[in-house]
Amino acid sequence: MIAREPRKNLMLSATIEAGPVSAPVRIRNMSEHGAMVDGPALPEEGSELLLKRLAVSVLARVVWSHSGRCGLRFSAKVCVEEWITGVRQVVPGAKLGQLRVDAIQSALRADNGESSPALRDGLTGGGGHSVDSPDYVPRPFEVDRRIAQELAALADFLEAAAATLAGDADLIARYAETLQKLDIASATLSSLSDVVAQVDRPGAIAQIAMHDLRDRLSGTLSLN
Repeated sequence: MIAREPRKNLMLSATIEAGPVSAPVRIRNMSEHGAMVDGPALPEEGSELLLKRLAVSVLARVVWSHSGRCGLRFSAKVCVEEWITGVRQVVPGAKLGQLRVDAIQSALRADNGESSPALRDGLTGGGGHSVDSPDYVPRPFEVDRRIAQELAALADFLEAAAATLAGDADLIARYAETLQKLDIASATLSSLSDVVAQVDRPGAIAQIAMHDLRDRLSGTLSLN
């Protein structure tokens, strides 16, 4: 028996397009090669469609459809994290470590080669270990930790609110784009929570999958 590929359970607003017909759906789970969606108007088994979520899309075929849900098989491999954020990732993961090192070196150079105790403790965890050491443990300020918790709680609240609203087929049909924006707001708050919780802020920013947010926080994209 062939083992089923692992799928990530989700609750994401999206849209399906089959010919001239477009309908809102919710992505319930997804892997690199397929997904299960539900919605008020789903195509029959064997139909071909375009699944879209903000800046990402993929062609798919309906492999089964019943009880308001259908299974999709993608025509190409997808990145699940891109679908969670709704944006294309543009920074290769292999370069993130170097970006972090470069940011730390820049901070040290800006301090004329003599880091302050706070900066030094932030970079080493207070125990003399570098950020790349297996013994490195970040020690953010207590207020930052509390802010990170508040942001994470808001992200969870928005995600739960979007999931509740998505239970109403009429609301999905009327406010599909708004529900997708709620998803993005939740993902943004979650990313900000991750950044605030880290001592290595530039490194945390470099790992944000939402490239527009990452560029704004790193100063490469204007906030206006």
